[in-house]
Order: sequence, then structure tokens, then C-alpha cells
Amino acid sequence: MERKPRTPGHAKEVQDLRMSIDELWALHQKIGATLVEKIAAAKEMIADRLRLLDQARSDDANQNNRA
Repeated sequence: MERKPRTPGHAKEVQDLRMSIDELWALHQKIGATLVEKIAAAKEMIADRLRLLDQARSDDANQNNRA
């Protein structure tokens, strides 16, 4: 694997990426909150789909019992 040559501004770019502990913690909390929201939305969507499947299965069973 060939390495790219470093550009003259590379050291400055690395310094720009440095974050304080407080900034890292704030980012961690923001990411965590975003993940909680996304997981909750996905869980709700899956629960809705499961309810629909259960309802369809129940409807099918009721129709088979009547026949």
C-alpha cells in the first residue's frame, strides 16, 4: 500500500482536529442521543410491523375457523 506524501499543511490539519476533553464529551453525548432516537424510531417501526403481522395472522386464523 502506497502512502500519500504529506502536504505542507498536514501538521496544521492535524492540530485543527484536536478537541478538548469537554468537546469530546459533548460530541459523545450528542452521538449517544442521536443513536437513542434512531434506535427508538426503528424499534417503533418494527413493533408496528409486528402488530400488523399479528393482526393478519389472527384474521387468517379467524377466517379458517369459520370455514
